[in-house]
Amino acid sequence: METMNSDMFILKVFRWLGYDYFHTIEPDGKSGGLAIFWKHHLHTDFLVEDKNLLDLEISQGCKRWFISCVYDNPRQRLRHLLLDKISNIGVNRTAPWCLIGDFNDILSNKEKIGGPSRVESSFQDFKNMISTSDMHELGGTGNSFTWGGKRNEEWIQCKLDRCFGNSQWFSLFPNSHQWFLEKLGSDHRPVLVKFVNDHELFRGTFRFDKRYAEDPLYQAAIHKAWIGNFSSHNPSSMRRLVDCRSSISHWKKGKDYNAKSRIKKLRFDLDEEKSYQFPCWNKISVIQNQLGIAFREEESFWRLKSRDKWMSRGDKNSKFFQASVKANRVKNCLSFLVDENGIEQTLNREKRKIAEQFFENLFT
Repeated sequence: METMNSDMFILKVFRWLGYDYFHTIEPDGKSGGLAIFWKHHLHTDFLVEDKNLLDLEISQGCKRWFISCVYDNPRQRLRHLLLDKISNIGVNRTAPWCLIGDFNDILSNKEKIGGPSRVESSFQDFKNMISTSDMHELGGTGNSFTWGGKRNEEWIQCKLDRCFGNSQWFSLFPNSHQWFLEKLGSDHRPVLVKFVNDHELFRGTFRFDKRYAEDPLYQAAIHKAWIGNFSSHNPSSMRRLVDCRSSISHWKKGKDYNAKSRIKKLRFDLDEEKSYQFPCWNKISVIQNQLGIAFREEESFWRLKSRDKWMSRGDKNSKFFQASVKANRVKNCLSFLVDENGIEQTLNREKRKIAEQFFENLFT
């Protein structure tokens, strides 16, 4: 993406996200700038790197593919320069390859809402690049009109950010899919692309939240669960605690204490309102204020969950508290396991097979 920030700022983001390596292209003043982060189990070679394109060859074990990260020129008369460069790469590239980024262009007037229609010839350079490179857009979920902004007092939306793959890419990664996420702090939607359907599942443990303590209905729910309906026998304290936990969980579902779910809903409402051709800016302002309150409550929750670290090292930023909790989880996480052939496997199903085989051999 267009970072618009110096390498020092990108380095802070890189460290917070927990990646192993990064590469940047410095912005030109307050515009442009590219950044890419990757994990240590990927071997990465940069084939092309300039202010509009990062072309990489990636390998992991026996797999090899190419990714081109694109940020095309905002000025329409200069976009053909990058598109021609990508076309020249595509003519000779037969390996799995995907293009992802901000193309600053569309393929037809159907990919645009608001504003005057463009002449068909203005789409030709982009179409030629797609055809020459044997590119096909990934299936998507969400609102694909990723950019929205005012031009001459009119609200316009366009499909500028997306991901394409060639035929070999879909053979290697048949489950590739892109998600268009909500806007937050930018006029562009982030695009999340997953190559495989291998979901990391984490089931949180039950924890007391001190925000509930002042609610009389919460106290009543605990009292009712502790007393219970045990006329014929005297339940153990452990059974009473289990019932209290269940009662609290049911009570919590009917309340709006979950700041995370409120943030999710408010972000959805904000995103939906901004997606209209004629958005209500007063409503947007109200939602943004409510979102700020929810974020502060979420910060309070993470401060509590990160235990006493916030007292000496925290600041008024939930990122710190989230990072401290995340760091504790990472200690017990296996990012990959090495199989019998010495290949690092990162997928859950492959790690499970390696672990099962290891313990079967160990206890035979």
